[in-house]
Amino acid sequence: MLLSWLKFKRLLLETLELKNRFIKVFRKGDDMSRKNSWIKIVNNMLSERAMTSREIFEILNQRQRYAPHPRKVTLVLRGNPDFREIDKVSINSLAKTDSHQVSLWGRDDREYEISYPYRVRY
Repeated sequence: MLLSWLKFKRLLLETLELKNRFIKVFRKGDDMSRKNSWIKIVNNMLSERAMTSREIFEILNQRQRYAPHPRKVTLVLRGNPDFREIDKVSINSLAKTDSHQVSLWGRDDREYEISYPYRVRY
């Protein structure tokens, strides 16, 4: 009976050790899911100037295979405390009916100019 208890205890400890090892490997760095891994890229892009969600989409579309659409960019960045929605800017198009407002995004730790190209103020 004592032998089986020791085997059980050892098995339990090994299981906990494997679980901790698994968590360390998959939670290294920050807690970011793979599907929103583009947030790190956006963080670097916004270090020099603020961008609209459409501009962010266009740059990510050149760099990544599956880039998020401007609406998804807006929804994800709204939920992230590292970013702030600075303003809504109007996007013009050839057809006047397609003109609409999009979010202008910046990092929370930066101040930006109020006019285009929205560079960082030092």
